[in-house]
Amino acid sequence: MSSTRIGLDISTSSVRAVQLSVKDNAYRLDRFGQMPLPLGAVQEGEVMDPQAVGTAIRHLWKQSKFRSKKVSIGIASQRVVVRLIEIPYVEPDERRKSLPLMVGDQIPMDLSETVLDFVPLEQGINAEGNATTKGLLVGAAEGVVMKSIEAAEAGGLTVTDVDLTPFALVRALVRADHLGMRQEAEAVVDIGAATTSMVIHVNGVPQFVRILMMGGQDVTERLITDLGVNLPTAESIKRETVLDGGDTMVATIDSPVMIISDVVQQLVDEIRGSLDYYLATGPIDHIDSIVLTGGGSLVPGLQERLEIATGLPVRRGTPLSALGPGDSGLTPDHLSFADPLASAAVGLAIWDDQ
Repeated sequence: MSSTRIGLDISTSSVRAVQLSVKDNAYRLDRFGQMPLPLGAVQEGEVMDPQAVGTAIRHLWKQSKFRSKKVSIGIASQRVVVRLIEIPYVEPDERRKSLPLMVGDQIPMDLSETVLDFVPLEQGINAEGNATTKGLLVGAAEGVVMKSIEAAEAGGLTVTDVDLTPFALVRALVRADHLGMRQEAEAVVDIGAATTSMVIHVNGVPQFVRILMMGGQDVTERLITDLGVNLPTAESIKRETVLDGGDTMVATIDSPVMIISDVVQQLVDEIRGSLDYYLATGPIDHIDSIVLTGGGSLVPGLQERLEIATGLPVRRGTPLSALGPGDSGLTPDHLSFADPLASAAVGLAIWDDQ
């Protein structure tokens, strides 16, 4: 791969980019930056206004002085489908050509308007003695992909790769054991403003993906609606209100504590439900831990709620701190602030050919 790579994360509330370089076979952080987006420019993971997003990208590149205009971008929206399937074994080049014919009935989307990909997990033999490949089938609405590319191009960039954001999260947050000795199953949960990306992996190999249409913005919107406050006030309340058992027992139904508690519990229940679904239907009957990241995960008390609901240890993902400051000029405080926000962009800047 080239010595420098940039990952661009187009989220609901902002655009973020990370520039990495490789030295002594290790990734180093060269640049990190983010720029807020106008309200409505991106909704539920889909670009609605490519020109507005492009303008923010231009400001971001000027502000952060990225050294290249070639980027990898990620996709995560409700119009992305990920299914665990088994298909006849064919060579990778042939598989790309024949994939639409093999999986046409597996995707509830118009294949003529869908971008398909397949991530092989393991090879096997079926009951008839024929070789098969089990893996993750990814289908994304072509319009979702093209709008993100259009936004990047409006910002003066060239898109070299498009990936599924949950796969990028695994690359950013997991250091796989290449000897295959570690077989723990771990769930990575990235809570953004309007979407939550989940991926369960075993030793860095994704096994299950789900994208939920909930995030930190849901808390903000409920506070605005129920308390009649403006956006800055709602954000301040969200940051400063701590959830714990004592407060919620005595709080009134329309208090900030109860409002935030209600929304957080809905999100936690959605996450737990997705984990339970995987355990009931997937090939593995246990999950060992959860890695939590994303700006929406910073709501005070959410991590503790998730630990209680799932009974699993929950740790914070720190992709930037793990890389170190490199030549970025970021202080430890800057790294700590940016860590929850940068996971997707870091993973998009990491590629398998390093």
